[in-house]
Amino acid sequence: MRRVAPGPVPAGLADAFAFLSRFAPFAARNRVPGLEEALPWFGPVGLGLGLCWTFPALALPPLLAAGAESAAPHWALALLSGWLWIFLSVWTTLGLHWDGLADMGDAEGSRASGERFRQILRDSRLGAFGALRLFLVLAGQWCAVSWHAGLVFEAPDAARAVALALPLVAAPAWGRGASLLLAHAGTASGASALGARACGGAGPRVLAAYRAAGLAACAGLVLLGLPLWRAALLLAAQALLLRRLAALARREGGLSGDFFGAAIEEGTLCFLLFTL
Repeated sequence: MRRVAPGPVPAGLADAFAFLSRFAPFAARNRVPGLEEALPWFGPVGLGLGLCWTFPALALPPLLAAGAESAAPHWALALLSGWLWIFLSVWTTLGLHWDGLADMGDAEGSRASGERFRQILRDSRLGAFGALRLFLVLAGQWCAVSWHAGLVFEAPDAARAVALALPLVAAPAWGRGASLLLAHAGTASGASALGARACGGAGPRVLAAYRAAGLAACAGLVLLGLPLWRAALLLAAQALLLRRLAALARREGGLSGDFFGAAIEEGTLCFLLFTL
């Protein structure tokens, strides 16, 4: 029998931390995490990770610049903030989702299909197509985060700075929510236990909650000043990304963990770009 997490923390929350990061502070050591219970908590864990990345990324560069002999330009602080945000995202997740993104790049870029596609997807070696996809998404996130950070540093007051920092906090939650929506839209691979468990756990109630949360997040950003057309483009772009991955999964035998990694990182990039 599976044990519940000790104390008042729900088992699913502990499991979500175990699946999505190196942190599993509430999980019992002798317990196998349950993906079905963890899925509803992907968004809240993403928000927690976003806070862990954003606060140090925005606070440390000004502190380092404070001891310099000459004032650092905002663009330099912004670039350093972007790098710190990316570094913390890789460190806290052990690069798990980036690995899935690279594997997807190799498999999809090879234009193989069927069993050959699956063989490339399972191959841990990094090929040219995987490296290109990894570079493009990582560079895109760095540029977007740096842009967001630059806006925060130029904010006229603290309240506006907090409002401008919110997309950096919310982006990891959006990306992890995208993986949940993919689990509902796709079909599991017969060879992937993780894909089957994810698809089984993404029920209608969880799907409805995450769709409502996504719309509420867009509405909140519009109220904070995001143009309505950008919010509409964000929803459209995210829907197209998920539709493409779901169609590829159906064509190639179903979802596996690499599909979810690609959905998380590409969804995060999509959110960062369209909330600028």
